[in-house]
Amino acid sequence: ILYLHGGAYVSGFSMGHWYFLGELYKHTKCHILTPDYPLAPESKADELLPMMLELYRELIKTIKVENLIVMGDSAGGGLALALCQSLEKYEQPSDLILLSPWLDLSMENTDIATIDKDDPILQIQGLKDSAKAYAGNLDIKDPWVSPLFGKMNNLPLINIHTGTQDILHPDSVKLHELLLSIDKTHKYHEIENMLHCGMLYPTQEGKISKGLIIKRILNRNK
Repeated sequence: ILYLHGGAYVSGFSMGHWYFLGELYKHTKCHILTPDYPLAPESKADELLPMMLELYRELIKTIKVENLIVMGDSAGGGLALALCQSLEKYEQPSDLILLSPWLDLSMENTDIATIDKDDPILQIQGLKDSAKAYAGNLDIKDPWVSPLFGKMNNLPLINIHTGTQDILHPDSVKLHELLLSIDKTHKYHEIENMLHCGMLYPTQEGKISKGLIIKRILNRNK
């Protein structure tokens, strides 16, 4: 598993990441590579994405793509999608697993405001500030920054995991609807009342989401 961590592109690993990655290894025995990538504002989208592409291409020199999963949470989920959008068809991993992904850094989805009062973790203005720092000279809706606007045709099987009390949830719904509109096979998991990146924590909702993720990893070739 190539795992790209979240943190709005401005923060590194949290205890939740280590708990979740430990649980993944415990139940799947998959090797997990999780780069401690440089953060904004020092590192921006036009620097970070090529860096992750280089890492990925080095990785598939020794690991067959059919044995590789790309996974990311929050900003890492957006980065994971942008990474796969930048790959050739023959380079795609077996699965792309997006956990509460940050897909559109403009935060313009009108449904976000209706969830804002129920999300105790994320805050719209803070995300907009982080988005500006990460985008740098690129347009905020450039697919390298906001992969919701990127190409979806050559992607591997996409697994979307989202919770209804996450302000990023409306854009996961949007991605789901977009993939349905182009008949792109994917799996969409919506957990009622789950907070942002709930799968990283041992809550009731998080355990449900984590169980679905583990089940997919174990059964991906069936």
